[in-house]
Amino acid sequence: MKLTNNPLITDFFLKNFDNFNLNGKTQEIAPNCVIYSRDYFCYPSKNKEANYTEHLFSNSWDHGKAYSGLKGEMKKMVRNLAPITYGNIANKRGVKYTNRLVQKYKNMGFFK
Repeated sequence: MKLTNNPLITDFFLKNFDNFNLNGKTQEIAPNCVIYSRDYFCYPSKNKEANYTEHLFSNSWDHGKAYSGLKGEMKKMVRNLAPITYGNIANKRGVKYTNRLVQKYKNMGFFK
């Protein structure tokens, strides 16, 4: 399967925790089990208490192919000039992509 761990983890939480929501916000789903908001681990944020780590959206897993050519140069420029906006856009695209993959693999019987 061409699949990151995000759909697997998300599917696990959805199946096992009725109070788990796909809202991108910090939530305690069980005693001592906190799911932090996306801005803690994903993209630049205005929340200065967050940003524990940052996803650079540099497509390094694909050797930077997404940043080649004119379109790639434009993406780099937007990422550098408006990192929060770029991160929000990239995150939304990632969520849509993940949802499509989860649905695809559910249809194939991998998820229930």
